[in-house]
Amino acid sequence: MQYGVGVSTYNRIGNKNKEKSIENKEDRNKISQMALYFSIAFFVSRVLLLNVNQTIAPFGISFVLVMSFYKNEKLLLPTALGSLIGYIFLLNKIWNCYEYFIVLFTVVAIQYIIKNLKKQTIVQIILVSIFVEIIILEILFSGYALDVCFFNAFMQIMCIIPLYFIMSKSIESFKSIKCKHLFNSEEILSMCILMSLVISGTWGIDIYGLSLKNILGFLFILIIAYVNGSSIGAAAGISLGAIIGMSSNNILIYISVFGTCGLIVGLFKETGKWISGTSCLIIFLILKIYANLSVEFNFIEIVAPLSIFFLLPSKVFSGIILELDWEKKQQYLNKDYIKKVKAQLVTRIFDYSDILSNLSEVLYDLAENDKLSMKNKSNSLVEKLADRVCSNCDMASICWKRENYFTYEAFGELIENYEENRKGIVPYEIERKCIKRTSLMKNVEEIVNNHIINEMSRRRISESRDLLSNHIKRMSYSIKELTEEFDDDVDINYEEEKKIRKVLEHKGIKFYDVYCLNDKNNRIVVYADLQSCAGTQMCVKKVIPLLNEVLKRSMCIRNDCCNVNLDSRICNVIFEETPKYYVATHAIAECKKGNKFNGDCYSYGKMQSDSYVCMISDGMGAGSEANRESKATIDLMKTMIKSGFKKDNVLNTVNAVMSLKFSEDEKFSTVDLMDLNLYTGKINFAKVGAVASFIKSGNDIKVIQSKTLPIGILDKPDVDTYNTEINNGDIIVMVTDGVLDYDSKHTGRFDWVVDYLKYCNLNKPRDLAEEIIKNAKKLSGGYAKDDMTVIVSKVYDLY
Repeated sequence: MQYGVGVSTYNRIGNKNKEKSIENKEDRNKISQMALYFSIAFFVSRVLLLNVNQTIAPFGISFVLVMSFYKNEKLLLPTALGSLIGYIFLLNKIWNCYEYFIVLFTVVAIQYIIKNLKKQTIVQIILVSIFVEIIILEILFSGYALDVCFFNAFMQIMCIIPLYFIMSKSIESFKSIKCKHLFNSEEILSMCILMSLVISGTWGIDIYGLSLKNILGFLFILIIAYVNGSSIGAAAGISLGAIIGMSSNNILIYISVFGTCGLIVGLFKETGKWISGTSCLIIFLILKIYANLSVEFNFIEIVAPLSIFFLLPSKVFSGIILELDWEKKQQYLNKDYIKKVKAQLVTRIFDYSDILSNLSEVLYDLAENDKLSMKNKSNSLVEKLADRVCSNCDMASICWKRENYFTYEAFGELIENYEENRKGIVPYEIERKCIKRTSLMKNVEEIVNNHIINEMSRRRISESRDLLSNHIKRMSYSIKELTEEFDDDVDINYEEEKKIRKVLEHKGIKFYDVYCLNDKNNRIVVYADLQSCAGTQMCVKKVIPLLNEVLKRSMCIRNDCCNVNLDSRICNVIFEETPKYYVATHAIAECKKGNKFNGDCYSYGKMQSDSYVCMISDGMGAGSEANRESKATIDLMKTMIKSGFKKDNVLNTVNAVMSLKFSEDEKFSTVDLMDLNLYTGKINFAKVGAVASFIKSGNDIKVIQSKTLPIGILDKPDVDTYNTEINNGDIIVMVTDGVLDYDSKHTGRFDWVVDYLKYCNLNKPRDLAEEIIKNAKKLSGGYAKDDMTVIVSKVYDLY
């Protein structure tokens, strides 16, 4: 390629098109913005201060003065042009319209000429220039005396100055929309005043005899009052009525109508837009009848905006509320802030999970390296044996130089024979030529014995690394799962929280804090810090009925208890939606005859907010050792389930822990796990080496069987799962093998339990559990041949 030849660089066409599309969109936005400010300036300039012959219209000047400081955004010229056209439309209304033309030119010229001064200084220069110009123009063209001209100029400046500050505040507020700015009442009212000026500027525009000014005025008041309540609604109505009334001779009528309508709509906002709008219509009809409003207002002029108000989708109101309602916007921003904090926390925890995962991989690689290093062990043993025996031997040069291959193979074979306990077999090459055979045999035995001892220790370390690697990897997965659930769990319900606070304050129930959230299943959970009631059960007798009334749901106390801080006397209570199902459970355990310890261990109860769990672990064998194994299994499972771990991770972790055997006397154990969702009625069984369980529904008996190995035998738990649904009155029976295996001929047979449950009329879990144990002992010859455990649960439908 010739040096210096200009070659165009490679550019992606897609990127060019994307950039061009963005530029076109920005241009369209700028044009739309210019058109918007042009329209606002046009209508604001048309507003008259008084409906008399020699009136003034300073509103357009104030607006242009405000927008003159946005010349960098190219908004000054469109605004000045709109204001100029607006004043042209007033040529037949005000005699001194030429003054405003010259003043507009002065404002624009000063802004483009003076650039390096502070904003406050420029405003002062412009105001002084306007004041002087008006005096000069009044003297030249009106023929009034100097004092009259001075007074007219002074009055116009006194109107322009406050309007400038109000409009400046209003424009700043409008530009803060869709930002994280919280609007206060003054900012909202300043925006309402600007909107009122725009609406007032539509005077003279009629559609089929209907005043556009009145239609837009009512629609504006309906929306602003419904969004911001009675105080802002009434204030906006009064300001709109005053501004529109200035251009007519009925300022009091406009103030009373718009102000009253804004007040009424704001008062009824909590009832919804239909009742709010209807209330506004009723109050308008009352005013129209008693105040004779037939001249100022037409009945259709209220019906039309009401129809638009009713037809507007809720999404529109939600968007406006989210911008203008200080409390709602703060809640939204707080929610967004909470999400960001959660995201940071989740990221940190994921990083920690990744560290554990990397640590697991490192341990696994070390275990694999130990396996690979076994290939080099034989070379090391041969070299070590040769160094001990052959280093001072006269035959070394013959054996290890001339016959190196045969000698090496013979040493390797000798070491292998000793490792496999074939000490009497000596390789032929050693028999033929070794002159230090006795020393060789003695050293090879010592080296092999040391090697075996070291290898056993190394193998244990390698196995421990492998097990630890798997366990850490499972911990990593569990942490990620818990973090993902945490990321989706919390959804703060500000609306219901506000209602709860209000009703507790109204009923005089003292509380320190209340917050309400929706859990991952969209069920309401209320956390409350109440003043301690000293055991009078105030939360049950007073608070729960109030929550039921406010939330329109049946509530209860989680875990049927509260936590009291004795130092601060604050009671922490968690209220949740009442589960559909209630479970009554009774368990009986019988020791094997002659033993003091039961090898079976069990647990049952509400482990999480929506989960009722029953679990049995049968330690292999009997006595204290079996009890220790089963108890360790149950304790670990119970802790992990309460902490929110999923059953798969629980069983994997328990299997990993129980597979770490440090003596031959340690036994294995079975796991029988039942998990019932108290809200949906869905039930899940997970069995690892466990015997059959039973569900009695009327006269039907479901048998849940399993053919799996106990926990801790395999690297991964051998699990059988079964899913179904329960109904009101269903009875769940879980047993250990001591109940079913009443003799050697009937091992694993459950027919007698099925027959007994089918024809049994007992309904109480306690009675049924006692009868099952009694019948099992009867079949076993009147005593327990093995540890027996029975858990009977009955399900009740609460609603």
